[in-house]
Amino acid sequence: MTKRAKEKHLRGIRKCMFCSQSGGMSKEHVFGEWLKPHFPRSPNVKHESVNFSYADDDRNRPVGTRRLKQGHSGSVKLRTVCQSCNNEWLSRLEGRVKPILPALIYGKKLGLLPEAQATLATWATKTVMVATQRRPNDALVPQAERTWLMDNLAPPKNWFVWFAAYHGGAWSNLRMLTHAATLEASSVVEENSPADYVINSVFGMGHVVFCVVNTSSPGVMARCTGLESKEGLFQLWPPHARSIPWPPFRIIGEALADSLVHILHDANIVHDPNPTKVSAKTAFTT
Repeated sequence: MTKRAKEKHLRGIRKCMFCSQSGGMSKEHVFGEWLKPHFPRSPNVKHESVNFSYADDDRNRPVGTRRLKQGHSGSVKLRTVCQSCNNEWLSRLEGRVKPILPALIYGKKLGLLPEAQATLATWATKTVMVATQRRPNDALVPQAERTWLMDNLAPPKNWFVWFAAYHGGAWSNLRMLTHAATLEASSVVEENSPADYVINSVFGMGHVVFCVVNTSSPGVMARCTGLESKEGLFQLWPPHARSIPWPPFRIIGEALADSLVHILHDANIVHDPNPTKVSAKTAFTT
């Protein structure tokens, strides 16, 4: 008991990941509590948390540390958001996505107009931003991008969001995997200039899989614009001026859903043979 109290005391005052307000923190679900009826769980269920690290001498073979944690992946909550943000704009965002997301989860017919696409993209961006705070020391999303989301209720301009209709098991029960990396600077870049980063996040729920990429690299951004139809993906952000029918004609299976985790390499976006200086994957799933 004494050890727990001491550790809590040493944590210091937390700041909201969105507005930077100190104190008054609340716990934010990675996947909203309202999704619980759609993804039921038993009292004894556990989810797996995995962290992968890459050795400098072999970056193609990550070493994974796996831990079983109590509860369904949908029950994961992080003390990263203040009560004001949680109860105000985040709550409104969840309210806007509630009429849309269940249709995607169950594969029901729906026409996604541009406004609905923007809502889904904003919600997916928020979900990834919160999830990356599970390992705050490894989180690469800058504060400016989190503030942009809060102020504009839209993804920052360097974020790209796609989704795909999915039929399978591995990605259906609130599974997420994030691959975050800093890109090594070439010899022409000034020595003390900040390293560019790229983050690829994939998460699945029912019959829909989301793929979210955010980066500070202009080269990666330019290549992301050509991925709209790759592997059955449909672009949510940047937005379209047309409606997207759901479910679409093409439905991806297990192999294509798994391939989204490696989309940056498979699409030759990150094509440097030695691209990552710091690289990690985190996943949590039932």
